[in-house]
Amino acid sequence: MRWSKSIILTLVFLLALPAFAQPSLSDLFQIGQALQSRRGSSDLENALRLGGVIIQMSSRGSYQERVPYNRYPHQPRYPDLRVPTPAPQPPQHPATVSGRPAGYEYIAVGGKTTRLDPSYLPLTINPGDQYHYQTVEKAVEIWNNAGMGALFQVTSGPADLTVDWSGRSVTPGTRAETRLHTSRNVVVPSSISVRTEGRDRYELARVMTHELGHVLGLDHSQHRGDMMYRSEQQGELALSNRDIQMLHWLYSQPDYVPVVGATNTRAALNSYSLNSFNCEGHEH
Repeated sequence: MRWSKSIILTLVFLLALPAFAQPSLSDLFQIGQALQSRRGSSDLENALRLGGVIIQMSSRGSYQERVPYNRYPHQPRYPDLRVPTPAPQPPQHPATVSGRPAGYEYIAVGGKTTRLDPSYLPLTINPGDQYHYQTVEKAVEIWNNAGMGALFQVTSGPADLTVDWSGRSVTPGTRAETRLHTSRNVVVPSSISVRTEGRDRYELARVMTHELGHVLGLDHSQHRGDMMYRSEQQGELALSNRDIQMLHWLYSQPDYVPVVGATNTRAALNSYSLNSFNCEGHEH
């Protein structure tokens, strides 16, 4: 009866084992030897020795060690969600530039670049009506955040420029137009006109940002993705790195013809000996 009780105890221990610790033939042989060497021992002693052998078997590895983390090597592992993913960093615009971007033009007068006169900044803009006030505000914000300081200011009163949203003075076939009065010594923006048909506020904000680029002295770019691309396009309401680089290059030129707002035209007449004006349009 002593051996039959030991066998029963052995079966109970084996059935209680988890799947990863199921014994092999060599393990069973080891159990048999342990019991055979203690034939004169009591059932309790045999059970304790058997338990020690099984504990040694169980401690040889855990489930995680025996089963690979990735059962299917052809599938990628999931990222560790406990490790926070760093937030993407915004693109860094160049603080200084070494040259003018290829394929980017500027508005020239007598072979010189044109740019806002720093003595008369910011240039003021009246949005023309309350409905488009935020549209103009957004365009102004984009250029004022380009690293050159406050270039424009939105106002509801008298301004250097008042936007016309009727589109009546826009050349047929174009979306918007900026007109500049020019002389040999100074440039005075006279109007910005926009056609609004078929465009939402987001698209009109892109159009207005483009037109304000002309007021700054920028002409058209040949590269899609630039705000000053030569024709209207869909895209993000933001300046490209090339737009930023061109603006910084333009405003680093020491010899330029100044762009002065209408509210300062009289001062400009005295400062720059203004003789006559020509009207130049820039289409979008």
